[in-house]
Amino acid sequence: MNDVLAYIRQEAEKLFPEAVKLRRDFHRHPELGFKEVRTAKVIADYLRALNLEVAEGVGKTGVVAILNGDHPGKTVALRADMDALPIQEETGLDFASENPGVMHACGHDGHTAMLLLVAKLLSSMKSKLKGRVKFIFQPAEELSHGGATLMCQEGVVDDVDAIFGLHIWPTLDTGYIGVLSGPMMASADYGYVTIKGKAGHGSQPHKAVDACVIAAQSIMALQTVVSRQIDVLEPAVISVGHISGGTAPNVIADEVKFSFTVRTLSKETREKVPKLVERTIKGITESAGASYEFNYDYCLPPVINDDKAVDVVEEVGKQLLGEDKVIKLSKPVMGSEDFSFFQEKVPGAYFFLGGKNEEKGIVPLAHNSLYNFDEDAMLTGISMMASIAYKFLS
Repeated sequence: MNDVLAYIRQEAEKLFPEAVKLRRDFHRHPELGFKEVRTAKVIADYLRALNLEVAEGVGKTGVVAILNGDHPGKTVALRADMDALPIQEETGLDFASENPGVMHACGHDGHTAMLLLVAKLLSSMKSKLKGRVKFIFQPAEELSHGGATLMCQEGVVDDVDAIFGLHIWPTLDTGYIGVLSGPMMASADYGYVTIKGKAGHGSQPHKAVDACVIAAQSIMALQTVVSRQIDVLEPAVISVGHISGGTAPNVIADEVKFSFTVRTLSKETREKVPKLVERTIKGITESAGASYEFNYDYCLPPVINDDKAVDVVEEVGKQLLGEDKVIKLSKPVMGSEDFSFFQEKVPGAYFFLGGKNEEKGIVPLAHNSLYNFDEDAMLTGISMMASIAYKFLS
């Protein structure tokens, strides 16, 4: 195994300049979710040149390729996301976005480039592979209902034994990886509330039903859902991010709308929160003589890593990078990732790839107009993903 890992690392070093070239091309031509037409074509053409089985238009704009090893065995899937964000780039890089208002500000350009080079590297090892590798290039990760859902519905992982994915991470130094068994990232769901009162003059509140006050009471009361109605040892977040209503300072509003996000790490808490939220809002509105509308959107489940899949990542990481470069995360992240949809279908592991390099002045700010990452991270990522696939199939 060590000889194979050494070969993979050596080949990754040879392929690294190509990874940089591809990453910069993707960065220069970013595309939003479900609009990754050029990106998908570049990917498909590259994979066909490797003589892989390639399917386009999967999950609208996704690409899937299969590498068949020379020996029978299991099927492992490796996933990268392709989409960019609606952000105007301000990095000043010589390969900055040429598409106004669209930018790769989360590292997906690097994810895609790395997986293409992993496909090339593993193709050179076809005679050593026992089983199949499925390369999944997923669209629209940044959307609430994105490409992972559609790909799962289309059966992309139905024949897969395990799936692995990574994300360039802004707080980890280049050359390091971070991983955690069990819940690693939170679910992401959204609630939408409309408070309906009765309009009136600001000088006569007793003749009206003030939707602003009721909305304010409801928003404050939602904070007690987590602090007083959820197990204190069970992580949960409710954050109200939008509120609108009213027409003038002296007019009591008859309608106020607000919306919020909910983050949880378990199925039980995820199902419990919306019921508690609606009960809270119902009690406040009824006591004030108002009414309400409540809609809840279950978007992304939590990322829950399979223990055995994590063992593969850790073992490969320690052999390839060194034990000190494999960080066992102390706690989950309350951000979300639709890689979780794949994990609901098959066992899998998602891990963080260090992309920070303070010596180079690169401290990534995800979803920021100044975002960039240390491209040396891609050497680690290519080596890790190729080695993980080989290890799982061995």
